[in-house]
Amino acid sequence: MRKNPKVFTGIPLLIFLLLFAAGCGPQEKPLQHNIIIFRLSNPDEALNALIADTDISLWSAWLDTSSGITATDREVICYHIGVKSANALLAVFLNDYETAEKISGSIKDAADRLNIKSDEIETAAKGLVDALGEKDENKKAQLVKKALNSLKDVVIEALEAIGNRGESVMIEFGAWIEALRQTSSIILENYSMKTASALVRKAEAGYFKARFTDLNLQHQKPRYKNILEMTSKLLDLMSLDETGSISRDVVEQINALAIEINGMVK
Repeated sequence: MRKNPKVFTGIPLLIFLLLFAAGCGPQEKPLQHNIIIFRLSNPDEALNALIADTDISLWSAWLDTSSGITATDREVICYHIGVKSANALLAVFLNDYETAEKISGSIKDAADRLNIKSDEIETAAKGLVDALGEKDENKKAQLVKKALNSLKDVVIEALEAIGNRGESVMIEFGAWIEALRQTSSIILENYSMKTASALVRKAEAGYFKARFTDLNLQHQKPRYKNILEMTSKLLDLMSLDETGSISRDVVEQINALAIEINGMVK
């Protein structure tokens, strides 16, 4: 994650109905004809922002090594695909390729359960296998990170292509929330104004607020309403204070919300 994300890398281009732009006030209804292009950062950017100021060897405390996705609800499956992808990426930072491979296998299996097989998903899965087999350790980490992001992204693309907007955004959201949980946990153990600035993610929080507002207006699901309320809280918290950073207390609140959302989507 970056402090002031204006250009995002990684995830494929996503088109969405704009309700909220970072720095602007909320509106009651999405603007049905105001369509913009947005790039969302991948979860490993959150960790990249902390490499220089924290001890990577201690990050394992926040790695969820579980790989199975046992949910039957399609949107919950999708959320956990996102969560698992963030943990697979954290495993790569820790050079734990065995865990990364185990988790990525569960992501592919979950995609199969959703019956969204495609040539692109098969190609991305093969690319991950090839990356995990890379002998050059200097190249391996970057290749595996790229392949993991690609696998997640093509699943999202496939869902977007068939109009399963709720499912596709749940993958994105799961990855983003899990990255927030990991990042905020690391920051709490290594708090400084610099590390805390990695949590200024208003553009991304605004993106999710827009997506879930639109979904809630269309479908009126309790899940969307709850996520919308909690994402709005995250958006409000992701602002710099008078010192130009985010206080430790606010980091704790962000961390608590990320953990609460993870526990809620089951």
